[in-house]
Amino acid sequence: MKVGDLVRLDRVGESHWRGLVLRQGELIGGLFDDEEEEPEWVIHWLHHPVGEESFEYGYYLEVISESR
Repeated sequence: MKVGDLVRLDRVGESHWRGLVLRQGELIGGLFDDEEEEPEWVIHWLHHPVGEESFEYGYYLEVISESR
């Protein structure tokens, strides 16, 4: 996954969400610091107002169109 990709949210009830990857988010740290964590991504969901961003874990996102 990379900046500019079009993604779909892969969670029950939200699979219709489509958005654009803006950047990779900074990991704040989880409960288990010794485990490898999935990166977070900053997404603009197409149904949200312009300028509104969301943080999502990569395992919830499916790339449906790659940027060049």
